[in-house]
Amino acid sequence: MKKRAILCTADTKNLTELAQYLISEGWELISAGRTGKFLADSEIPYTEASALIETSPSFSTYMTMYRSILTTGLQQDRSNYFDDYEEINMVCINISPSLKSSTDFTENDDSDNYIDVRCSSLVQAGCRNYKNVLVLTDPADYQEIMIQMKTQSVSAEFRLYLAGKAFNMISACSASAADSIMLRTGRETYPRYFTVPYKKAFDLESGAAGHQSASLYMLPEFIGALGGIKKLQGKEISYNLYINIDAVWKGLCLFSSQLKNAAAVHGADFEGNPTVTQFTPAAGSVYAYSVKHGIPVSAALGSNAAESYRKMFNCGKAALDGAVTGFSAVVNEDAAQEIVKSNLTAVIAPGFTSDARIALAAKKNMRLITMTKPALFSYDFRSLDGGLL
Repeated sequence: MKKRAILCTADTKNLTELAQYLISEGWELISAGRTGKFLADSEIPYTEASALIETSPSFSTYMTMYRSILTTGLQQDRSNYFDDYEEINMVCINISPSLKSSTDFTENDDSDNYIDVRCSSLVQAGCRNYKNVLVLTDPADYQEIMIQMKTQSVSAEFRLYLAGKAFNMISACSASAADSIMLRTGRETYPRYFTVPYKKAFDLESGAAGHQSASLYMLPEFIGALGGIKKLQGKEISYNLYINIDAVWKGLCLFSSQLKNAAAVHGADFEGNPTVTQFTPAAGSVYAYSVKHGIPVSAALGSNAAESYRKMFNCGKAALDGAVTGFSAVVNEDAAQEIVKSNLTAVIAPGFTSDARIALAAKKNMRLITMTKPALFSYDFRSLDGGLL
């Protein structure tokens, strides 16, 4: 009996190699929409299945496919249905979580990441029958599954691992839909379940201590300040350095949003009486801010980046050693000449002029980092043993 695979992916990385291998082994590929077009452009034959697309009226065909996935390899269960739809032995579907703030998640989305909810249910069906159906949701696993299929050594343990990754993807997509709705309705600041779908970006060399492991996770679609970070020079960014970078950039963004605009800050005193703090306008000034070990150590206002840094340096040179310093404006050569007088761990700014980068190149280990997206100032939480604060 010819084996069959459903291919419906937002990320087409490594898909050509997988599809070509399956065809060479006599598999029939089932696809539609953007994935079908990708296969057609790659001259890979496939069977069109419009039931995979939510706008298709062929809902009964979709349900038949769903039942087929659930009952593949289970002859007794298949006899309970009247249709004679062939078995489906692989479900290759990946979906990218999307935090939508303006478009209802139930509406069709024209972005490249959009895959409708029918595909999610097919993945869940494959997970329920993981012993008989291969469920692929991560392009990084395609090479490994091809190797195991060639040697006929696909283990039950690896199948279960793939199913676990599939559930992880589905839960992230469900979380993004929930967060989008909760954000839009605005009825609960703190929902019953905290389900922000952070996605793994990459592994770090170590954690807070050298013997610990760590990874960086980011919000979908590069939302937030981390989505605009770029290292121009220096060693890799460590776990502790990310914490200091975050503190510096939030401080700079807070200055830009409040001090420069002379925004009135509303609060309350210890007795609950309302208070209003009106800052003096600081338009045209450059704010410099330094943090070390997560603690602010220096800050200054000047007419330009060089003057701001000079003020901090004159107030306490020792405090700046090993610190992370940020500027609210582009760093030019004059500022760079002041910066090289200190042993900073990193310098953060919206940008660096070419002359500044040449001057700072002498500090090879010092990271130069540009950040271009404003801080969200959304949830601020701390990990507890068994919970979040």
